[in-house]
Amino acid sequence: MDIKEFFNNKSIKGIEKVKQLTLAITNNEITIEDIKEVCKTLKDADITYCMEAIEAVTNTNPEISNIEYLKFAIHYVDSKSNSLKRESARVIGNIAVLYTNDLDKSIKLLLNNSNDEGTVVRWSAAYALSRIIILPEYSNSKLYNQLVEICEKEEKDSIKNIYLKAFKKLKK
Repeated sequence: MDIKEFFNNKSIKGIEKVKQLTLAITNNEITIEDIKEVCKTLKDADITYCMEAIEAVTNTNPEISNIEYLKFAIHYVDSKSNSLKRESARVIGNIAVLYTNDLDKSIKLLLNNSNDEGTVVRWSAAYALSRIIILPEYSNSKLYNQLVEICEKEEKDSIKNIYLKAFKKLKK
């Protein structure tokens, strides 16, 4: 797949773009390097399609990723675009278990997102942070207390429950 041509083809709409990108990543037709390169020239909406595809792939097969996937997601987790914040946080949550020694920057950014006005941004931050806190490297860290505090302040039950489920896993 020629990724530049792909994004120049205006006949392919959003959901179909994500499907085709997901398949191309899964089949190793495009690499994270290809995606990173083309994203330098894309608008946020098109970058979001890339991130959605990466999220779909890493959700079902996190092992397909390498450290560059994490770096790519971290780059966009503090984007101005809520969609990019959401999808990049989900990617981080999906692959955190594979890169436990490389999460400090993403944790800091995700903690910032946990106070965002946008519900989907807070939800995705909770998703990623709840996946990180259950890792042995973080379960007894100061992150735990930070997440308890965030959970207590969170007004949306759907987000609060994400943290509570992670806390229950830690007690087992």
